[in-house]
Amino acid sequence: MNELTSALRKAVGDKNWYAALALALSLPDICGWLDSGETKVGLRYQAWFKQYLNHHYDKRLREKEPGIVSECGPFLNGSDCYALRCAFLHQGLEDLTEQNAKKVLSRVYFHANDKAGHCVMVNDLLSLDVRTFCGEVADAADAWFAARGNDPKVKERSDKRLLIYSLPFVQMVADTTDWNVGRLT
Repeated sequence: MNELTSALRKAVGDKNWYAALALALSLPDICGWLDSGETKVGLRYQAWFKQYLNHHYDKRLREKEPGIVSECGPFLNGSDCYALRCAFLHQGLEDLTEQNAKKVLSRVYFHANDKAGHCVMVNDLLSLDVRTFCGEVADAADAWFAARGNDPKVKERSDKRLLIYSLPFVQMVADTTDWNVGRLT
């Protein structure tokens, strides 16, 4: 899991926003599959989001007027995040109106602007800071793996994940049957 969350943090650090967002929207899918591969993708994505990310997006305090603070939200739920994942990864869209999984939002607007705020909602439009969102997903995936990574089923599925190697394929086949040799970390 560390190779994925490290890649996500590096993409954010490099301001490679689209790569960061694609990986951030994929991680709940990957973690959900590692945790419960038998469950349908949309359901496991939403369940994983609810357990590991929902607390970031359920409610926030907002200052309506100077000195007057009120609670508002929820901003983002597992269904809408899954709809965003589908819209962005399959079509490159931020518009959720055609996604069956959407519940509340019609569009998610990502920005990398210190002055624009995070979790700003107007009607059914949500504005998120891409850096904050990606960081929260990476932290959630790391926390999930720290808690669940030693589970036998998670370990078994994790061993099947795609890996990237430093050695040429022909050399790896000739030199070893241990596919962890030459693995990039």
